[in-house]
Amino acid sequence: MSVQLIFLFNRDLLIDKKIEKWIWIGSTTIFCIGYFLTINFGQSIKTLPTLMVPLMAYGIYRLMHWSYVKLFNSKPVDTFYTMNIKLMRSGIFNFIFWVAGLLIPILISYELIE
Repeated sequence: MSVQLIFLFNRDLLIDKKIEKWIWIGSTTIFCIGYFLTINFGQSIKTLPTLMVPLMAYGIYRLMHWSYVKLFNSKPVDTFYTMNIKLMRSGIFNFIFWVAGLLIPILISYELIE
């Protein structure tokens, strides 16, 4: 369950109220499984903390999306296929989410365990 892949291909799923509940449940379940497996088998399997990343990435996305909507009174749009300068705010939002949504959860999950 990768929040970044959903963000890339169908970002409307991330803000859909019906699907949001299932994303939270799935992410929390994966987080708990990753946390308990890492505590038990963390020394032998070094990649287990990555199971904790989806919950943190989705939390970062929701916080950033809420901030963007409050600040600019519009939803961010996909700017991958366009070079329109009017969409610069959305482009910066997208870039910051890709950096923060990947790096921060990975760093936190590995530091949380050690």
